[in-house]
Amino acid sequence: MAMLSEKQYLDLYQSSSRMIKKNSAEVLNAVRDAAFEDFRRLGFPSRKVERYKYTDMSAIFEPDYGLNLNRLEIPVDPYEAFRCDVPNLSTSLYFVVNDAFYNKALPKVELPEGVIVDSLSKIASENPEFIGKYYAKIAKTDEDGITALNTFLAQDGLLIYVPKNVKVERTIQVINILRSDVDLMVNRRVLIVMEQGAEAKFLFCDHAADDKNFLATQVIEAYVGENASLDLYCLEETHYKNRRVSNVYIEQQANSRVNHNVITLHNGITRNRLDLVFKGEGAECFCNGCVIADKNQVLITIRSSIIRWVIVPATSFISMYLMVRHVVLLQVECWFVMVPRRLFLRKPTRTSVQRRLPVCSPSRCWRFMQMM
Repeated sequence: MAMLSEKQYLDLYQSSSRMIKKNSAEVLNAVRDAAFEDFRRLGFPSRKVERYKYTDMSAIFEPDYGLNLNRLEIPVDPYEAFRCDVPNLSTSLYFVVNDAFYNKALPKVELPEGVIVDSLSKIASENPEFIGKYYAKIAKTDEDGITALNTFLAQDGLLIYVPKNVKVERTIQVINILRSDVDLMVNRRVLIVMEQGAEAKFLFCDHAADDKNFLATQVIEAYVGENASLDLYCLEETHYKNRRVSNVYIEQQANSRVNHNVITLHNGITRNRLDLVFKGEGAECFCNGCVIADKNQVLITIRSSIIRWVIVPATSFISMYLMVRHVVLLQVECWFVMVPRRLFLRKPTRTSVQRRLPVCSPSRCWRFMQMM
């Protein structure tokens, strides 16, 4: 029997699935019913699940939030709602309002030929074969209840595509603005496709424009082709009333490079999950996290590495630094994760090697922040 927090989402989809599908693209709709059945079976992960042992997911999703299923336009001036505190930051600036791509404020500087930054739903309607090749392929709904929930509720999001051997010199910055006059749940989807030899840097910034209770689920799927390079920075600066659950899935081909950095400056409860899939020799991923927290702010980061086929040597370096405002340094935990060099031709397996390192010194932590 479904718990109360799960039941409201099951009832919501059963009563509103037609409305959800009407205001989205067919490619996104094609996987909704299966994702719903996966969620019905899995529910919200309990603390008995290793990756969720520190988080009461049912409590996060229990409040009654509103959802903009009819895709009503939210009145907002993104330039008024967001002010970047970083001086002289030269980027190509885009906005996502709640979970919808904002097409009324686009950068004046043109992107290289073939590069696409646009609404996921729009491109899925225009080119369903392309989106269908990638959408919900590595973010598997039968393995995680949160991913399943996002998949059957998400109606739009962001698509970023970089063609073969194209190098995007200018950083692409995406501002995710939470804007509502009532307590609101948003379900954001991001699809990043980097073709062979492509290079690009992205900065995603989460910002809350209103003092309301927000619940944001986010699923990012990033496909990084052979010899491609992806730098993905995620910066969160919201408020105590924000609940954010983000699942990031990255698939890398041979000799690809990913640099993934997550920085949380202000939040309520944040949960980041990172899944890495290495599918070629020489692929490497460097992951760093920095959290500045005080009072009742909570952040949990979970990661795993999945090896498919033969990957030698694939490396994944993950470190996490926690600092507390008004206290020089509370505690720092670092994880060093490395995919073994000696791999075998066999069925795909999960590798999760952790080594607890000594507590870092404050000076090392500050040097890390300066590097980012």
